[in-house]
Amino acid sequence: MLRDERLREHPPEVRNWAEWINQRYLKIPGLQVNPDTLGHLAIIENGRRNAASNRGLDGKFGYTVSCDTALGIARVCRDWGIPNLTLGISSVGKYGFSGEIRDKRFHNDELAAFLSDESFEEYLLKSGTRFTHIGSKQNINAEFDTELTFLEVDTAANRAYRFNLVMEYDFLDYEYNTQLNDDLPLIDLVVNTGTARDVAPIKTFLPGLTAKASWINCYYRFPDIAPETLLGIIKQYQNK
Repeated sequence: MLRDERLREHPPEVRNWAEWINQRYLKIPGLQVNPDTLGHLAIIENGRRNAASNRGLDGKFGYTVSCDTALGIARVCRDWGIPNLTLGISSVGKYGFSGEIRDKRFHNDELAAFLSDESFEEYLLKSGTRFTHIGSKQNINAEFDTELTFLEVDTAANRAYRFNLVMEYDFLDYEYNTQLNDDLPLIDLVVNTGTARDVAPIKTFLPGLTAKASWINCYYRFPDIAPETLLGIIKQYQNK
């Protein structure tokens, strides 16, 4: 399903929100990143439901527009010369600290937004980006498992860029992750969105890959993070 067809099914407020995001990412500010210092950027998605609720919308629509934000960020990384991007999908309050899922709905909604949009697959193929789902697929329903595997297989030969997706229940499963993704470089910078400045780093977020990473918290919730905000964060990281 193409992006416009997917959004046509939703209320006009959701379509307007998605288009607002899309327009922001059509105007990417210029920046050239040295991949030796920032070769792998990770962003933890927080605040999707709250961002929607603040607009008077059902929280699930935060997942719908997050697809547009994720695609915009992927384009930013490509334009700025960051070869590896990992998105961590978090859901505070829906998981126990043991990783046991209390409510599978949230990541099913998130995956549905990604996988129902052919614009995402088209971007991966045209930009030479390899897609990887980091972690186990045991808690994902069969339909999404098939779609994720298809994307991984279909983009396996791409080498220019990497787009990695990790669900919260796999954050700690580094041993499993490294068995399947042993070519992933260490993460240099983690941006935790929708988070106050003084919040400590999330120790459970891919602890092996983030062992030497810098952490920067971003107040803006994930769907609403703008390229200008990312620009400021990366400059802050580079100036450390």
